[in-house]
Amino acid sequence: MAKVANHIAKKNPSTQGVFVLDNPSKLESILSNFDIADIWGIGRRLSKRLNDVDIFTAQDLAIAHAPTLRKQFSVVMEKMIYELNGIPCFHLEESPAPKKQIMCSRSFGKPITDITVVHQAVSNHVASALEKLRKAKQYCQVLTVFIRTSPFSKNAYYAKAATAQLPQPTHDTRELLHVAHVLLEKIWRPNYQYAKAGILLDHLSHERIEQFDLFYQEKTEAELQRSDALMKVIDQINQRQKKKIVRFASQGIDKSWTMRRERLSPKYTTSWKEIPVVQTQALNNKHSKENLKV
Repeated sequence: MAKVANHIAKKNPSTQGVFVLDNPSKLESILSNFDIADIWGIGRRLSKRLNDVDIFTAQDLAIAHAPTLRKQFSVVMEKMIYELNGIPCFHLEESPAPKKQIMCSRSFGKPITDITVVHQAVSNHVASALEKLRKAKQYCQVLTVFIRTSPFSKNAYYAKAATAQLPQPTHDTRELLHVAHVLLEKIWRPNYQYAKAGILLDHLSHERIEQFDLFYQEKTEAELQRSDALMKVIDQINQRQKKKIVRFASQGIDKSWTMRRERLSPKYTTSWKEIPVVQTQALNNKHSKENLKV
């Protein structure tokens, strides 16, 4: 119902951007003229199936028999019918659910043929993803590294990924950087012009859930504490300085691989330096040459 009201507020200029569905008779009239394909979660393909059972508008769906449509479609369809009748089924999430995966990838600003440059890009992705992982107080046990050339290039296409499972869950950037380097060496093929690289953290958990093999030397509690303390100090310094001043050597210094941003939209609402400046001439001659900033 909120989606319906929002749709009307946007499409109808007479509402001036605000529309309230507070009248049952008003709701029935609106839903009768609301195409079923415009309902959130329906879409074109599903709307055709609904048309086959004589459901063409949102009102048709609202008065339909929910248990029957659940058997023909799914429980989501049943909940949608209840929602259209003012019975909430999708509750507001006050806090976001824990992430199940973290991916970090970027296209290169130009084709890359040097593995050293790609290694720097992958290292930066690992460092960025691990910072997010620690912020969420999570650990990961699986790392995937992938690279590919451009599918739009006339040159030969190549795409490959490699995955490694860590013997012990961690959020230590140093450990993941080493594993990422090994994986990149494994999938690297020379004489290709690479256009993108990235990493994926998987099997995330909020605790170190450990299951070792017979030959793995488990880290001591003191080693784990030193690792956590070091990562915490690095994060605190970088957050305090508002930029990444503490970096690992494998990340490099010159980011020649970063994407091009010549057409990047200005940050009007988040950066003081990018607020538009309007030059105007005041009526008063005394202030005629002054520039006014808005």
